[in-house]
Amino acid sequence: MPASKANGSGSIAARIHPTRTWIVLWLALSSILVMWDCGYMLLRPHSMKGGKWFAPWTPYELYGTIDKIYGLDAFNAREGFPAAQSWMNIPETILNYLYMLVEVCCGYCKTGHNSLSDLIFLFLIPNTPWIFVPTAIALTLGFEMADSLKAASGLPVKSIAKKVKAA
Repeated sequence: MPASKANGSGSIAARIHPTRTWIVLWLALSSILVMWDCGYMLLRPHSMKGGKWFAPWTPYELYGTIDKIYGLDAFNAREGFPAAQSWMNIPETILNYLYMLVEVCCGYCKTGHNSLSDLIFLFLIPNTPWIFVPTAIALTLGFEMADSLKAASGLPVKSIAKKVKAA
């Protein structure tokens, strides 16, 4: 077997695990957004309206009225969750599920004050990609891993990943 195929750098590896541009773009964009959010949370009160570093985070002035955990009242109450959550941005997707569950369990205590329109367009829609895109990535890469294991064991590969790639 040629060295390029034996070490996984040749055409077999490229065929089974192609680079997915949409995954690379998601990781790049979401990482920037997550770090921006982390900066806002960890630099409060300086990153809030009236603070010396507010300029990059001006959208949070509006968002703090939609989701009060980002607002001045939560900061003044010394609620620890926002800063702690910022340190835990690695499991971001899990925390999004948890955050939605907390809202359900507390009777929508932090977001229930919003109009339906604000809730949909300023809270739900902006947060939805952090649930569905990582799920799509996990499924895509999971199917590719299954195909790789089948190919390595000599089994025929009926690739679901190829169908996902076409989508």
